Amino acid sequence: MSRSDLLRWIRGALLGVCVAALLPAGSRLGEALASVGNEKAAAQAYERGLALLATGRPDEAAELFRRAIVLVPDAVGPRRSLADLLARQGKTEAAVALYRSILAAYPAAYEPAFLRERGIIEFRGGRLHEARRDFVRTLDLNPSDWLAAYYLGHTYARLGDRDAARREWRRAVILNPQFRQVHANLRDLGPPRP
Repeated sequence: MSRSDLLRWIRGALLGVCVAALLPAGSRLGEALASVGNEKAAAQAYERGLALLATGRPDEAAELFRRAIVLVPDAVGPRRSLADLLARQGKTEAAVALYRSILAAYPAAYEPAFLRERGIIEFRGGRLHEARRDFVRTLDLNPSDWLAAYYLGHTYARLGDRDAARREWRRAVILNPQFRQVHANLRDLGPPRP
């Protein structure tokens, strides 16, 4: 075998090895391309949903958020937007279930923010004990979350625990002194009882 024949044979063998190595990747490549297509379609549906929501068309927006979730099941934006929309419609359990699915799918680093958001939905839906649990857990994970402290104060106030409400609103003042509403809440609560 001549040197040029040997080089052609080596090139052919290397090409064969490369092609053989790419065959399993070829099926993954198709999956990856489909995934990119799904992500693009989901992003478009989500953006259209946000636009519809802004123009006062919540039912159509909800359908687009659901479509985005079907296309990319672990997408946070559409789930959060749909949960917030459902909460505004008084569908607290459905909204909380969406946050439950977000919390199950995402790393612990995101947990405090999602717990706080779920707590706000529960608070607004009148599920005060569940809201309290979520706000307390949020503050355990992120002691600097002034918004969780603020809502925890409201939760305690609605539960009738004025001292706990005062304590949480004071914490919110320390964490965010510029938030005027919390100052008004403390003033309205009055002095501590003896």
